[in-house]
Amino acid sequence: MGACQETQAVAACYELVFELDKHMVQDPIFIPRTWRSEWVTLLVAAGGALAATVFTYSALGAALNHEILREQLGFGLELAALIWIFPLAALLRAAYGVYNVRYSLDHHAIEVRSGRLAWSLLITRIRYQDIRSIETRQSVVDQVLGIGRIEIGTAASSGAEVLLSGIADPRRVQQAIQEERSNLEND
Repeated sequence: MGACQETQAVAACYELVFELDKHMVQDPIFIPRTWRSEWVTLLVAAGGALAATVFTYSALGAALNHEILREQLGFGLELAALIWIFPLAALLRAAYGVYNVRYSLDHHAIEVRSGRLAWSLLITRIRYQDIRSIETRQSVVDQVLGIGRIEIGTAASSGAEVLLSGIADPRRVQQAIQEERSNLEND
């Protein structure tokens, strides 16, 4: 094989690799929910922990200092232990809210996996060419915390078909989605 033929073969190979690389599915970008999105639940957990601490301290102090009172408050320590269930349940609820949903973007679609910690998993995948509207919503508290939600609508539904809630910097994510849509239209 001559030098010219080898060069043409290598060039053809590079063109093929470039074309395959351009059309291959690349690693998706994962957009996590933030713990800041569960601020109300975390506030309830902190308040419950404070109340449980005060009650446990008072019940334990009363039971240790006064034997007669301990006989009358025989349920105090057990109740103090039961009160700790509420802040722990609030923390578990916050963790469930953060880890039960997974958002991902690749070069072709947006995917929402909800129910990752539940009995059933719901996967919603919307291709960029099917998207008709992308709206970002942030309350005043969300703006202070730097979180928000993105509502994505398609022609198949009248409202938002996909909701990416509790994500950090939603405007940047919205811009990334719009860039992927425009890149897809330009190809």
